[in-house]
Amino acid sequence: MCYIWSQSKCNLKVMKKYVWIGMLALVATACQPEDPIVKMADDVCACLMPTVEQGDKATEAIKRNNEAELAALEAEMLKTQEETQACFQNLEKKYGNMQEFQARVTEAMKKRCPRAAKLISNPGE
Repeated sequence: MCYIWSQSKCNLKVMKKYVWIGMLALVATACQPEDPIVKMADDVCACLMPTVEQGDKATEAIKRNNEAELAALEAEMLKTQEETQACFQNLEKKYGNMQEFQARVTEAMKKRCPRAAKLISNPGE
């Protein structure tokens, strides 16, 4: 029980209690294992983001009607495509067949890397 003359000590005790509760909550949530679907989504995002970025560069070159820049980007885009394919092959080695998780991975990607998720959801756009 806190008395008026010791109110500041009482407040300090209450604050310490809440700090400890907060730290325990932080530790409890930090120790939870990462959702494997989220991990797959992050890995797919990492594979696709170079392609997304190359697409952005190409779109800008098209808007500027810069054919020389587009021609220079072509070789770079082919290299990026090869790297993306290799990245996906590595993901298959890491996770096995990801087809059964595709819908859930795509949903997770919409939150984590929406531009890459759009690329998967709407190929060719």
